Amino acid sequence: MVIAVASIGVSAGILILLFSFSAVQKRHITNLDKDIAAMRAELEANEELTKILSVQNQLNSLPALYDGRPAADRLTGFIDQTTPAGVGLGRLTVDFSLSTIEFSGSASTLEAVNAHVDTLKYTMFTPEEGAEPIPAFTNVVLAQFGRDKDEATFTITLSFDPQIFDATREITLEVPSTVTTRAESDPTDLFDGSATGDANAE
Repeated sequence: MVIAVASIGVSAGILILLFSFSAVQKRHITNLDKDIAAMRAELEANEELTKILSVQNQLNSLPALYDGRPAADRLTGFIDQTTPAGVGLGRLTVDFSLSTIEFSGSASTLEAVNAHVDTLKYTMFTPEEGAEPIPAFTNVVLAQFGRDKDEATFTITLSFDPQIFDATREITLEVPSTVTTRAESDPTDLFDGSATGDANAE
């Protein structure tokens, strides 16, 4: 009986200690929650901190924005590769957000203008190793053309595949071999056409 009573007493003591520990722990957690809520309210009320975090988020996004920028410096080379000899450009407008190009210029003959349009239509590129070549330019349209005694004038509009200006890739255009382009035979200034205006990029 003595042993049994002693055991009950010890068990009761342990149970009381456990209840006490649990109560203290709950009170401690409650106090921590209150402290966290107070600190959060204080931080949210600090306008300067909000500005700092906004700037930090913008800085963190810069690498992704940099990688996603179009490689606009490729444009001159691409145009040079796809412009037949005897064709000069006077105005070039590029919209990278819409992936469109419009350019105007002059040529010695309307046949040269048509060759320019066909060259653009059939220029291909390989987006990645092992893939099939796909068109670099689509929706190629001879929007305007004219002819006088000296030369033919034209305006061409087209859409380009954004991948050709992807700065993270090495892109090579595959131009039809039946056309001799300025890059191969004409070292003179590409922008010597009769259309007025400057080259623009948007």
